[in-house]
Amino acid sequence: MLLLTRSHLELPAVIHQSAEFAYHVVEPLLSQVCPLDFGGWGRVLGIGEKYATKLLRLQGNPAADSISKRLVFGYPHHGYIIDV
Repeated sequence: MLLLTRSHLELPAVIHQSAEFAYHVVEPLLSQVCPLDFGGWGRVLGIGEKYATKLLRLQGNPAADSISKRLVFGYPHHGYIIDV
């Protein structure tokens, strides 16, 4: 099967070249990320959300779930000001 391009490359050759290109673009980025750390960040945020929900529920807050989700996931970093 020929791919309709100017070079009329065979499909397996196009797939190979595309995979090589993608590998060389993505590999340097992914090599800087530790998969255990990446997964750990999500777990830590989930734990923080559960603690916040529990504390708000102990105070009888009916919006505990939405407030805790917003506090944990709605602000970009610790230095961001949480205001009314």
